[in-house]
Formats: sequence, structure tokens, C-alpha cells
Amino acid sequence: METLSRHFSQSLNKKSDPINPNRKGDECYKLALEALQNAANAKQSLEDQLIREQYEAMERQRQKN
Repeated sequence: METLSRHFSQSLNKKSDPINPNRKGDECYKLALEALQNAANAKQSLEDQLIREQYEAMERQRQKN
């Protein structure tokens, strides 16, 4: 995500027109980037939960044997 943000910012900075943080496009970009980050965090949380559940199931199985 950091790389995408850095690349996008560098692309915009190459234009002769300076970036105005009050522009609507910039706001939309920031909101979209935040939404992508939230989605990535939610996906990571789910994956972490599934890994924990799998580990716990393996431990229960190991204890039975």
C-alpha cells in the first residue's frame, strides 16, 4: 500500500501544476486509499483468526493422540 501511495504521489508531483490538497480529486484519492487499507486490514485480521483456529484445532487433535 505504501508503495502504491508513493508511486501515485510521485506521478502527480511530476506535473508542472503543484498539488492542491483541497482539490476534490485528492480527497477522493485519500478516501479510496483509506478504504483499500481498511479492506487489507480486515483481510489480514480474518486470515490471522483462521490461522489461530487452525492451530487450536491441531493442538486439540494432538492432545487426543
